[in-house]
Amino acid sequence: MGSHEEQSDRQQELGNSSGLFQLYSAIIRTPQNHPYSTFEQMKTLSKTWRWFAILSFIMLECHTKENDKATITIKSTTQFNAAVKVNLLKNLDETKLIESKTDSTGFTSFEVTLHKPILLGIQIGKKYGEVYLSPGYNLVIKENGQAYRIPLTFSGKGAEINNYISWVNSKVEDIKWAHGKGLYELDINEFLHRFDSLKTTIKDFHQNYVDSVALPNETASMLQYKNSIKFFEVGQEYKFYRLNTSVNEKWKAFNSGQNYMGDKVPKELENLTQEIPFDTTLLAEGYQDYQMLLITIGTIGSIYP
Repeated sequence: MGSHEEQSDRQQELGNSSGLFQLYSAIIRTPQNHPYSTFEQMKTLSKTWRWFAILSFIMLECHTKENDKATITIKSTTQFNAAVKVNLLKNLDETKLIESKTDSTGFTSFEVTLHKPILLGIQIGKKYGEVYLSPGYNLVIKENGQAYRIPLTFSGKGAEINNYISWVNSKVEDIKWAHGKGLYELDINEFLHRFDSLKTTIKDFHQNYVDSVALPNETASMLQYKNSIKFFEVGQEYKFYRLNTSVNEKWKAFNSGQNYMGDKVPKELENLTQEIPFDTTLLAEGYQDYQMLLITIGTIGSIYP
């Protein structure tokens, strides 16, 4: 049976163990001449590990279910009793994920089930925005005004990347409509000047942000790539306006029996977006700028082959 000291040592060791490992430790430390047979030891050990596996699976499943969700809380200053929608634009097809409604104080809260990080569109009444969600995020979104120049502001887990995205989106729209003059009203030289200003502003902001906010390198690279896609999209948007104007002028000339001399695409327009990347990941993960870029390219091709 073993000495009194050996039994005391064994009891002390068991006392320092916890949970299912206590029984496991007792079994493997039992002396060979103990009446507790080897067969019964193995049976008990087998049952112990079966229960351990089941409990581990249950705990893992519960942990996974808790961590595959992101929580969004909205505090709106202008959109009361307004519809709230969260949409995924995937492979050029929009899917509605969440529908909610702000109360009389502009408040609502809901969960979004996720399996991986993704970009989603969000609509709070008449206010539109973009939100980057990852499992485990707990975001508070404050809507500060309907105007596109006013960014949504974020706090809570995941706020850093979302404040970046929201600021960039609002600033790009602000520059596109600078001095009350939209892109479609600009000649090619005016546009190129504004386009350079836009790219410089966003690139400077990016560098200052990553220098002052601790973002993982992978996240910073993703945001930089997202900005480059936005530049492509702005360039194609202007190209669409110019070519659409050209088509309209061509038809006016034709209907009046005149020759149209401006049919050739300006070289500056051809050089705006010479290489458009095709990336199935961007299509699948909700990059709205990329999908709008492809839609614009398709539209241009249909009206100006």
